[in-house]
Amino acid sequence: MNWQKLQDKIKKKLDGIGLTLTLNTIMYGDYQIADGTKSEFKEEYVVHAIITDFSEEDIKGGLAQVGDKKILLNAKDVPDLEQYDSLSLEVTIAGTTLVLNPVDIDSVNPSGVNLLYKIHARG
Repeated sequence: MNWQKLQDKIKKKLDGIGLTLTLNTIMYGDYQIADGTKSEFKEEYVVHAIITDFSEEDIKGGLAQVGDKKILLNAKDVPDLEQYDSLSLEVTIAGTTLVLNPVDIDSVNPSGVNLLYKIHARG
């Protein structure tokens, strides 16, 4: 199987039907004893994703809270999300901007090629 080709197809599909998100990432540098701070390395990516609510069954079963979102995010144009110290996703839906923070991130990566991320996020 050509996983790179499948990755391209997923990206094309999500670019066509998904919502536009801004993915904000932060990695912290070493702790600076002199001033008690850590340096921050911030990056921003504009990506496409499908966002849905969790089902009532998931909420009643304790898998999610009211307002939590399921996000399928194209993995082609972003680095490995699990390497970051902090992530947030911003999306505007019907004129309202939501800032969502991942609760859990799972990658779909057969043979080591990240095809997409399944993200459980909370606002």
